[in-house]
This record gives sequence, structure tokens and C-alpha cells, in this order.
Amino acid sequence: MVHIPPGVVSECQQERSQLRNREKAMQILRAKLYSLKLEDETSKRYQARKIQIGTKGRSEKIRTYNFSQDRITDHRIGKTLHDVKGFLLGRRVIGGDE
Repeated sequence: MVHIPPGVVSECQQERSQLRNREKAMQILRAKLYSLKLEDETSKRYQARKIQIGTKGRSEKIRTYNFSQDRITDHRIGKTLHDVKGFLLGRRVIGGDE
């Protein structure tokens, strides 16, 4: 038996009856297709997770707090704010109306 789309093949010649051999071949084919589907789903999940996690390198920083220059830079939106204390106390917002 051949499943056309993925090209999976299964055959069975263990039984004396052609009907029983066909049933066993169908069971084997279902198991192979299930295994392929499971492997594909796992691979997709792994790829999606890898994209979400990223590389965790310095290039993925979100904000830089420079206390000596009283400056905060949000690298995601490319905005800079010159009031660290006001930001930390909640009085100032990066990228909002200033």
C-alpha cells in the first residue's frame, strides 16, 4: 500500500489471507503517517519556540539606562528620554507625550 502525498509505503506478507495482510499493511501505514505527522508538529513547535527565544545576545537589548548622563534609550522604538529619576518614579514615559 502506498500513501500518495508523502510517498509512504507499507507492505505485509505475514498472513495467509490477502485480506488480513491488507489490514496489517493499513495499520502499519497509519502508524507511519502518525509518526510523520507527530514529527512535523514537533519540528514546527520547536522552530516557533526558537524564534520566540532568540539568541539572547547583546543585540537583543530592550532598554539602556545611563545614569551618569541621565538618559534612558528604548531600543525597540528608537526613543531616548533624558530623565531617569522621573521615568523610574512613573512621571515620564518613553515615546509618549513629553
